[in-house]
Amino acid sequence: MSTSGKLTKAASYGCFTNSESGEGVPLSAVIDNQSPLTSLAEKVGFERFQSPGDKEGISETYNDGNRRSISCQHKERFLQTVARDINWKAVKTEDSIPKDGKKSLKPESGSDDNERYIHDVANMAVLPFLVFVTWNALNEIQSWEASHGFPEGLDRSNAPLPPSWWWHLAAVSFAIYMASDALWIFLRPRSVRSRAVIFCHHFVVGFGYCISYFYLENAIESRYRPCILGASMVEVNTWFLLARRNISSMHMLISTCFYVSWFYYRLYGNISQTLYVWYYFKDSLFWSMDTNADLQISAPEWNVTWLALLQHHQVLYAAYSLFTGATMVSLNVKWTYDLMMVKWRKFSGSKVKAEKCL
Repeated sequence: MSTSGKLTKAASYGCFTNSESGEGVPLSAVIDNQSPLTSLAEKVGFERFQSPGDKEGISETYNDGNRRSISCQHKERFLQTVARDINWKAVKTEDSIPKDGKKSLKPESGSDDNERYIHDVANMAVLPFLVFVTWNALNEIQSWEASHGFPEGLDRSNAPLPPSWWWHLAAVSFAIYMASDALWIFLRPRSVRSRAVIFCHHFVVGFGYCISYFYLENAIESRYRPCILGASMVEVNTWFLLARRNISSMHMLISTCFYVSWFYYRLYGNISQTLYVWYYFKDSLFWSMDTNADLQISAPEWNVTWLALLQHHQVLYAAYSLFTGATMVSLNVKWTYDLMMVKWRKFSGSKVKAEKCL
């Protein structure tokens, strides 16, 4: 078969045809004759070529060793786009790799990774301030409790009001941060992977700080401060998560701090603080039902309805705190499972999926 005529590529089947005779040209013929298309064919990497009617025989070998049907390329690109929009996973191509073979830490401008990179850097700059304020607010209430003998329950009512300067600063800082970050994600939706989860998280936490600003100034209610502030220390792990994703140096140190802070703050800290809130919730129910303040629940007091109990602000606040704690525990346990499954697949040699937590 002559290959001296001009060759064109049929987009519908991915084949080469002779523009003069209209006959199909096997790739082997093109390569054997050392035509100008030889280098292009070698770059594309066709493994086998048959007639347009035999679509199953048309395949292509990629750099990763996998074979894909050429007739499905347009459909595959569409599915890759959908997967990228759903999972926020950038589709990597040879064009995205620099000629020197080194991958740049900062992605190309305008890509999903670039939006995420800018968002991560901004959060890495803000989170140390939030951690600093939270740490001082936590020390503020713990020092007050230690100086008064760690009073529990109604005994706290006999103690003076605890200091609230650092507490107010922490509450305002977190409320502003949650609102600002939610606005950023709303304007730049491709900067995060799971917008819905982050929106819910920011609303729950931000609203909790807003309603707690004045409520936790009192001696009895201030016992919730170590819980909400201790749970907010999870931002330490968030910082290491972002650093692990964006800082190429000191990878071993950052990864170690990431895993240690993950299990300490997201699991141990979050679960233990939620258990404290459960204990405070039961106290609030008891005090609300004990209308005569005799530290006992009589038969008539047991007949009180839940609607009447929810009219007490202390029960409402305790219920919301318990709901917030249970939600955070559920998310952290789910993210921990996803993280461990990624590591298990990597250890067992299975196909590794990207970490989708946070």
